[in-house]
Formats: sequence, structure tokens, C-alpha cells
Amino acid sequence: MLPPTLTLQYHFAPEATFRPYAGVGVNYTQFYNVGLLNNQLNVDRSSWGPALQVGADYAVTKDIFVNFDVKKLYIKTDVNVSKGALAGTKLGTLTLDPWVIGVGIGTKF
Repeated sequence: MLPPTLTLQYHFAPEATFRPYAGVGVNYTQFYNVGLLNNQLNVDRSSWGPALQVGADYAVTKDIFVNFDVKKLYIKTDVNVSKGALAGTKLGTLTLDPWVIGVGIGTKF
């Protein structure tokens, strides 16, 4: 799966050395290899859902910072029968709510 996420962030202290922030946004997940149980079941190819984020930047120098963040994604997709007399029948919903942890290095310019 590929889960690009767009968030709107609020930085509590944008000019400080330690800069915490919180974000809220939307996640779009694209599923690949959607067949399950020897292709007896399929999941929908895409999903939209909310995303929450908390993180912080730490200024190493005036222009360089280290970043750490955690996102909570909410992903749901339908599960359907893909073969046989019941093909296309919805069986239920697959819910995936992963935590995404990020670490990075950034620059201001």
C-alpha cells in the first residue's frame, strides 16, 4: 500500500530551538496486490481517511534542524468475494489504523 498524507500543521514556537507542532489532515491510501486468500477475496484499491500528527523540530544550527514526528492514519476499505457465484458480494470492511514514525533532517531558506 502507498499512503500519501497531507497535513495542516500548527507550530507552537516557530523561532525557538525546540519547535513542537501538531497537525491534522487527510490520507489517501492506494492498495496494490488486492487479492487475498489465493485471490478468492479482493479489497478496494483505494481509501480516504483522516490523519493526526504530532512532532517537533530541533534546531542544530541557524539553518539546519532535525525532525521527529508521529502520524496516526485511519484507513478503511471494503472486502469483497472475487470468484464464484458470490463474486462482488461485500463481506465486510478491513480497518487498518497504522502509526507512521518519521525522522529527518531539514533546512530553512
